[in-house]
Amino acid sequence: LQYEPGLRVCAQAYAGNRLDSPDASPLFADYDHAYPPCLILCGSCEILLSDSRRLHEKLKTANAESALEVYKGMFHSFPILAPDLPESEYAMRSMKAFLDSRS
Repeated sequence: LQYEPGLRVCAQAYAGNRLDSPDASPLFADYDHAYPPCLILCGSCEILLSDSRRLHEKLKTANAESALEVYKGMFHSFPILAPDLPESEYAMRSMKAFLDSRS
């Protein structure tokens, strides 16, 4: 993923000039301890890494349960786009364990 030109154009089509709206980005939403547990997975080589870290910190600051897993060398949506990679298989097991432990 690259911000220019693709994501910028998509963001403007979706949110217009309201890019700081919670409807446009979870970074601008309000959270509290009642927010459901959140597992954030991302690759170390993707455009949303800094946003993932920021969201994780925001959730922790709000006393919401949040776990962040960063997979070295991986790209955006790696578990879906490359499901046979060892990292993808590990991420899928991690998602299952996260969900199983909360059900």
